[in-house]
Amino acid sequence: MPTRYVSVPDEEARPRPLRVEVKNYSGKEGENLILWLREIEMAMISGLIKLDHQQVSLVISKLDGRAIEWALTCSTSVDLAFSTWESLKSQLVQVFSPPNQVYCVRSRFLSTRQEPKSFGFTPRHSKRL
Repeated sequence: MPTRYVSVPDEEARPRPLRVEVKNYSGKEGENLILWLREIEMAMISGLIKLDHQQVSLVISKLDGRAIEWALTCSTSVDLAFSTWESLKSQLVQVFSPPNQVYCVRSRFLSTRQEPKSFGFTPRHSKRL
């Protein structure tokens, strides 16, 4: 009988999850939901969390205060209320995000752009560059 060889994937070829700390979101005034959602999504990617129920569990575990009270009272079961990460995300935005938050965040970002002169850059210095 001939010998069969089975190729085993190299240990280093398999991606390994990376643990990332994310602050809790409580739904208080002044907390930035959009940035918090981005942090959660980055934590999901780096932690290799791909299944919806795992993603929902992670997000629920990172809620606090008003936000956790809201999530736990949406339905008789968290699984029934939020079947997917996308549904939980859209409901969080609908409940906790002011209607113009995206606009405000973008405006603040664009207003912080630096003028060329603020770095000591003048046309006469451009020849040296």
